[in-house]
Amino acid sequence: MSQVGLGCDNFGDPLGVDESVDIVRRAYDLRVRFFDTADAYGDGRSEEFLGKALGGLPRSEVVIATKFGSALSGAIATPGGASPEYIRSAVNGSLRRLGTDYIDLYQLHEPDPKTPLDDTLGALNDLVDKGKVRVLGCSNLSASEVRASAGTQWPARFESIQFMWNLLERGHEADRLPAAQECGMSVLPWFPLAGGLLTGKYARGQDFPPDSRYERMRDRIGFLAGEAVFERLERLRSVAEASGHTLLEAALGWLGSRGGVACVMPGAMNVAQVEANVAAASATIADDVLAALDAV
Repeated sequence: MSQVGLGCDNFGDPLGVDESVDIVRRAYDLRVRFFDTADAYGDGRSEEFLGKALGGLPRSEVVIATKFGSALSGAIATPGGASPEYIRSAVNGSLRRLGTDYIDLYQLHEPDPKTPLDDTLGALNDLVDKGKVRVLGCSNLSASEVRASAGTQWPARFESIQFMWNLLERGHEADRLPAAQECGMSVLPWFPLAGGLLTGKYARGQDFPPDSRYERMRDRIGFLAGEAVFERLERLRSVAEASGHTLLEAALGWLGSRGGVACVMPGAMNVAQVEANVAAASATIADDVLAALDAV
């Protein structure tokens, strides 16, 4: 795993293929080696664009992570879920779009209340045995579901979990994080920059651009735009700048310092953002500064 990865959820919607390929190739030049996507991103186009971008590069040098389970609409409409039948179909679609013979990290995107976890993991174990998948992961499972997944009969289990985690949203430190640590699972935080809030580009009272990631996900993260959040942002910025860092460096450095975090993987809308994210993630944040950020 590279220290910083690339979240590819912008590929296919709103980004086109050329922009997506440019972002991936620049990230690779900067020694980013972990790329996280999902079949649901851009109605399958994210996987397709990532496959095009990685074509011609040494396959063994990159870690490709994708997800299944969310319902899809449009050209590749699917019901989603985590039944063994659906998994066998979904993985073949992802392999085809990614243009690869195997997926390094195959993740259940969201819980499926209709399918027992034991059945899901049985089907995923079969994919590991067949060499289509190397390692299993999950996303957005509750703490109880995380613990239940570790108690099944199958040898291959979820090795990683994704959940929203950043300097502005830390609620999962009370439940999902302890559960993951108990079960020996690494954490891949999603939304590490809170939709751009932690890059410092938005100010109190300012409208979010209609094409911003924050605005596109307002239904899920609208709670992050309240007055209390902006007050906290200003305090975080003060701590960062007093120590000679940008807010972006503080946000990625703090998250990367958390126990169990395997990789910090911000998304990007352009090449300049990739460059800024990689540079920020390589900054060294002193322990006293991390503690001050933690206190805020």
